[in-house]
Amino acid sequence: MKDPYRMVLVSLVSSLILAGLLLFYRYIFPKKKINKLVLLLLISILPVISIFRNGTYQSGDLSVHTSYLINFYENLKNGILLPRWAPFLCGGRGCSVFMFEYILPYYFGAIFHLIGFSFLNSIKIVLALSFVFSGLGMYLFLETEFNAISAFTGSLFYLFAPYHLEDLHFRASVGEVLSFAPLPFVFYFTSLFLKTKKAEYFFLIVLSIALLIFAHSSTTLMILPILCVYVFIKIWQTKAKDIGLLSKFILSVVFAVGLTALYWLPAITEIKFDWVSLATKIGGFREISEFLYSPARYGFLFQGNKGELRLIIGYPHLFVIGLCLFALFKKKISARYKNLTLCFLFFFFLYFISMVNVSEPLLSRLPFLGTFVLIWRLLVPIAFLTGFIAAVITAHYKNKYFIFFLCLFTVMSTMLNWGNRKMVPENVDGYKNEWVLYSEYYIPGNPIYQKRYDDRVNLETTLVLVRDKFPLDVLSGKAVFIQTGRTPIDHEYFIKVIEDSDIKENTFYFPGWKVIVDGKEIPIDYEDKNNFGLITFRLKKGLYKVSVIFADTPVRRLGEDISLASLILLLATTPFLFSKIARQKD
Repeated sequence: MKDPYRMVLVSLVSSLILAGLLLFYRYIFPKKKINKLVLLLLISILPVISIFRNGTYQSGDLSVHTSYLINFYENLKNGILLPRWAPFLCGGRGCSVFMFEYILPYYFGAIFHLIGFSFLNSIKIVLALSFVFSGLGMYLFLETEFNAISAFTGSLFYLFAPYHLEDLHFRASVGEVLSFAPLPFVFYFTSLFLKTKKAEYFFLIVLSIALLIFAHSSTTLMILPILCVYVFIKIWQTKAKDIGLLSKFILSVVFAVGLTALYWLPAITEIKFDWVSLATKIGGFREISEFLYSPARYGFLFQGNKGELRLIIGYPHLFVIGLCLFALFKKKISARYKNLTLCFLFFFFLYFISMVNVSEPLLSRLPFLGTFVLIWRLLVPIAFLTGFIAAVITAHYKNKYFIFFLCLFTVMSTMLNWGNRKMVPENVDGYKNEWVLYSEYYIPGNPIYQKRYDDRVNLETTLVLVRDKFPLDVLSGKAVFIQTGRTPIDHEYFIKVIEDSDIKENTFYFPGWKVIVDGKEIPIDYEDKNNFGLITFRLKKGLYKVSVIFADTPVRRLGEDISLASLILLLATTPFLFSKIARQKD
């Protein structure tokens, strides 16, 4: 049996087994209701079963992220707690990947690898847990606004949004998949804070937003406007209209941004040295029909054999949007939910229109959107918005049969996408050889190299074929060396120069790399195009102790200082916040 059909069969059998167990439970305990949260967690396991098939995905970035984890773990193993340099990538010459790539998934992956899982399985566990916890977070948030049935329904819509499954099983953008998890927790802790005014929820808001930023900064930028409007409406609906509470919420966002400055500040200021071609203009706009219907397998297959993505919003998701508009027109939505519903509908249509081709002339000119790379990343907040709308509809249309069939269709209509189309055998040694996949997206070092090596084929061929035999090469003169130590960011040598020599250290230059000779920094020549942007330096006759180190630049140190200061200020406000709340209660 072909792999895709086998995967569908496994998904179907697993679903039938779960249904059978639920019926058996109802038979044994006829008067005891099934806990909706437990049921949600059980259902959320169904689409992650296929992740743990042997091997890696045929398409997508699962192998790439595995190679990133290898490099990230190598840093942690050498005591580098904030990795910025990937030493094994770009033909073994290193790349500044962690300066710009999300980092939270690799911290989690490193924990699982430390426990004993392989690098590949560690990434798979991160993907699986991200999916399950996204449903948990959505349920907890929606339960603060609605009843358990509505929370359950909205969470299913969030879990089984087509893009969520495509991201999990096809694209394997591990940071984006992970961002689905902290996103609803941000709203959950915000909701609890607005209700209780307790300082512990204030800190949990800070933590959840910070985790979201570390998981996927683009998702954070897309969700913050929704969060701010949500908070404003919730406060405005109260009799007190507590401006102080609004100020505390704003402060929590400021603290979260400050805590993560060590990541985002260097990224936005030093991106000019690397991702220039991707950071200047956003892409991914599509025809409106491509977000409404998939042409494959009667509309129920969202993955293509040639790597194409059918980025539909989801048929049940569009259905509840239409039903919600009808209910609003008929004035059937209760006043309690009306303003929030209008707010979420507004953002849904705003983000939906933003992805369509008609918006490209305007949005492609906005420089800050360049970091999104692909505009259809907006499908992440759209999944959240439609999940909330589904909960609103369920709260209004309380017919249990309607809710049952709506949930059943939401889950079962996506079954063809509960796994990657095909798995390829695991090649452990191959993960360190993902140079082609990696270099396709990363231009090493200073933009001057991009001008010369803008031809992707030539760049990839160069990185694959040129595998350096030695860490140092003598370009001119005569010298011998011994490598005495090496970590991802510190290369130590003893070099005996017999004749004045030009020496090349086979590491791509990026701001921060320094050559220290006998305790003194010497100039680096990294603009020699004949040496492909590698670190070169000149030594006169003599015996030297040489260190090639990757040090923090001023902007990186500033980011770390801001993060430390934010942490100190956050901890210092704890007694004040608690005492303030205590006085308010009195």
